[in-house]
Amino acid sequence: MAAAATVLAVLVTTGAEEAGCAPPADDKVTTTGDRGGKACLHTISAPYVNRGRVRGEAIATCFEAVLRHNFTVTLEKKGPSGWTEIQRVTNDRAPGKGSPKRVEVTAGCEPGAYRTRYYATVEALKEPDGQADKGGAFSPTTVVMKEQC
Repeated sequence: MAAAATVLAVLVTTGAEEAGCAPPADDKVTTTGDRGGKACLHTISAPYVNRGRVRGEAIATCFEAVLRHNFTVTLEKKGPSGWTEIQRVTNDRAPGKGSPKRVEVTAGCEPGAYRTRYYATVEALKEPDGQADKGGAFSPTTVVMKEQC
């Protein structure tokens, strides 16, 4: 849990809502907190611009065998009436124990505010309560300027 707190503290002090033209550094990744007894840890990065596209990604790392892992990652853009999904990628393959599962979503580059979002459903081989774990998170907001596209 201390590592997650450190990552979040770095996010606040580095202005993670602003994007550069390079892939996200470790200080621009948000975790959904410690595993809290769950089978997998999910991390999500703030969107960034690379090669004329806005990109976002999320990573799942499972620490035990899972039967099912549905992982949906979306890229959202803020408009006059709120956030709108502009791209979606879903990966239903269960990752191997300890092997990261990375899902990337991309869209054409236009100036504006973007965020990455994920939603996951995980059913572990040994599910203590018999119910699949469900959850999701948003990344920090990234503002993309015309010059970056």
